[in-house]
Amino acid sequence: IGVRKDLGLDPAFPEPLKKIVTVCEAFEGLPPQAEDRPMPDWLRKVAPQIRAGMNFKHVATIFLKAKNSPAGCIATRRQAWNRPASTITKSEFGSGLLHPEEHRFLTQAELKRLSTFPDDFQFTDRKRAVERIGNAVMPRFMYHVAKAIREEILEKAGAGGPRIRLKRGQEGPGRKKPRGAR
Repeated sequence: IGVRKDLGLDPAFPEPLKKIVTVCEAFEGLPPQAEDRPMPDWLRKVAPQIRAGMNFKHVATIFLKAKNSPAGCIATRRQAWNRPASTITKSEFGSGLLHPEEHRFLTQAELKRLSTFPDDFQFTDRKRAVERIGNAVMPRFMYHVAKAIREEILEKAGAGGPRIRLKRGQEGPGRKKPRGAR
């Protein structure tokens, strides 16, 4: 995390977490899920052929046989219970993450769990939820970044360290650029 030179502090690097959360751990305690994202008929037919750990070339071969096009094969991944989740993307179909055992897309509740959103966090609708989850910085990740900023920068700067003050004409929250500044 970058730090202004005038603070006299070194950049801070949050410690990596020791434990990586698997899909199984993320779903722990989640009630059985009903399908809440439509799946194209052709994909429903070939979903049983897509296994956890398949790379996009294998999925592309399945897609070519089913619909004469590999489109969508890069984002379509069956999750594995004992591994971290694949990347969640913002597009409705592009986030084609399949349940580890059932032949369906992951539900909004499952995507929220994988992205560390609280279970009670509400999105406006299903499609917007997928977009927002795919675009989001995971809340648990952001918590650790904010904690590092507080502990390694703000507390050190405020606890006997240099005061964080803007000089006249300097930009900052609520301050406008001085006239003629670029």
